[in-house]
Amino acid sequence: MSFYKRLVKLLASFLAVIILIGMVFGITFAFNSISYLFGTDSKYKNNIKLINEDIIDNIDNFKFKINLEKTNVTIVESNEFNINTNNRNINVDYDNNEIIIEEKKMKLFNYTESYDMTISVPNAFFKEVSIVSKSGNITIDKLMTNKLTLETGAGKTVIKNLTVFKEANISSGVGKLELSGNLINNMTLSSGVGESVINTVLAGNAYISSGVGNVYFNINQGINHYHFNIKKGIGNVIIDDKKQSDDKFGNGPYLIDISSGIGEVNFKFVDEEEDSN
Repeated sequence: MSFYKRLVKLLASFLAVIILIGMVFGITFAFNSISYLFGTDSKYKNNIKLINEDIIDNIDNFKFKINLEKTNVTIVESNEFNINTNNRNINVDYDNNEIIIEEKKMKLFNYTESYDMTISVPNAFFKEVSIVSKSGNITIDKLMTNKLTLETGAGKTVIKNLTVFKEANISSGVGKLELSGNLINNMTLSSGVGESVINTVLAGNAYISSGVGNVYFNINQGINHYHFNIKKGIGNVIIDDKKQSDDKFGNGPYLIDISSGIGEVNFKFVDEEEDSN
């Protein structure tokens, strides 16, 4: 076979591949367009009523799990448990006192940047709460639980009126994390590129690991409640406006273990003498 014949055959094969890819793209685009016209895409309003009044009376023993890809979630107080979302890919399961809200993998060539979901929750205590979000924003007005697992990615997370009685495991990625509330017991925080701001009382031991981003703590009790173990990276570690080096100090019952990276880690405590006056 001559060079020109081989070249023509190669070009023909390449053209066939391009045409096949174009056909797949066209079919997928047509399917998504039909879904849009018939209300099966993000324009679809999905109201899911999960729990009737009899079950709400026992919600204090529930486990609550949320696993999302790119849906913005807002949790608000209400008299009943309800979900309102424009994401058809949300799957809800309820079994053995566990509520699971999970976002299924998005369809190929889905151009929607993000979805929204509002979860209405009765004023209740949850046995366990687990929230995983890869890129969406998280906004919670109030949350009270024995155990909290929180993993955030690129979005912004704001949780107010937070109370964790037993254990909190928190991992923050690129986005900003803001937590405020009454108490966090036995906290483990891994902070990545984004900024973390936490206003609370730390009870039990706290293990803080920071990367590139800054971490700011405003602790609503005196420094005398804590002792410290610090392993400092390039960034500054500041305790009550004083820069620290690798060190162990303090005689309080609760340990704050700090392992810092490039970003700043800053702790401020209540002056209990001034606060009592």
